[in-house]
Amino acid sequence: MPDGRRGSRSSACSVGESTGSWLRRLITVIALCVLSADSPVGHAQGAWTFAAAMPTPRYWLGVAADSNGLIYAIGGFDGSNVSDVVERFDATANTWARVASLPTARAALAVASGADGRIYAVGGWNGGNKNTVEAFEPALGRWLDVQSMPTPRQALAAATGADGKIYAIGGIGVSPSSTTEAYDPKSGTWAAVAPMPTSRSDLAATTGLDGRIYVVGGYGNAQTLGTLEAYDPPTNTWASLAPMPTPRGALAAATGSDGRIYAIGGKPLNGPASSTVEIYDPKTGSWSAGPPAPDARFWLGAARGRDGRIYTVGGTTGLITSGSLEILTSRRLLPTSGLREMAIRRSLDEGGKDLAYQSTRLAASLVQEDANCIP
Repeated sequence: MPDGRRGSRSSACSVGESTGSWLRRLITVIALCVLSADSPVGHAQGAWTFAAAMPTPRYWLGVAADSNGLIYAIGGFDGSNVSDVVERFDATANTWARVASLPTARAALAVASGADGRIYAVGGWNGGNKNTVEAFEPALGRWLDVQSMPTPRQALAAATGADGKIYAIGGIGVSPSSTTEAYDPKSGTWAAVAPMPTSRSDLAATTGLDGRIYVVGGYGNAQTLGTLEAYDPPTNTWASLAPMPTPRGALAAATGSDGRIYAIGGKPLNGPASSTVEIYDPKTGSWSAGPPAPDARFWLGAARGRDGRIYTVGGTTGLITSGSLEILTSRRLLPTSGLREMAIRRSLDEGGKDLAYQSTRLAASLVQEDANCIP
């Protein structure tokens, strides 16, 4: 007999179906709400997660990974003083540990992981431009003196070539520099190589899976650059590539496990900190937008861990010296469930509305829809 308060119920709305359907939908909505609060920041190109913060917040630091996948945060500026602090992050345990201090405290230095297992700290600033080079041996927990770099400079970049040499690129002495010098760990000597086409400081460099060293962004003479140039060690030549869509300096760069070049954070010369992530694909020669970082930072560092994820460490917002450790997992490394979650997020987030808000509205509509099916 029809219920006069609700009108006739459809024959499809049996008690079992209505109650089960309503409960299943409600559980789905609750799950989505939980995902919106606790899961990684998703995007078609990957997802960000947070890890334990670095104990000593710093910017203008160097970041590198050793052969065991441990992440090192080296030197920098703590907001008051130039730092000699070196801290090591273990992703498996999600913990930081203090290790042997940098012998020469420096900020605006560059670091690179050598093929010999050492981590090289190159140049920087402490009351003046430095040509100091020191190498850390992770297995022994000690620093070694290395022959000084010929050209003192700060705000430079460093990367290890496929030939095992450490390349110190650009930076600033009196003005932005194009100087490129290579250190050979086998001979213990430095040599000048072909200068970078574009003089700049506060740039970022990373070695691609193709063996070329990609150098991106930075500051020229009162100019913010989106320039991307690649150095090929075997031929000692540079190539100009498609510029980064969003010019910025004081950024970080790393090569993903997918072979693409990730340019992260930074800022325009006279602008605010950026959370922008842009990705260059050497195979297509094109850029695409990546998942914005959770926090806008500049003068941060980045390195790819043994697990293939990109670890971004420290930096500054312009007001706050950061100890943040934020980890980018590329789309290639995400499990299928993670990709499904991002698809759900994008679907629910259409119209620019927050996922939790959308989930709440969805819950309300489902409850209203099924209300007529509850006896």
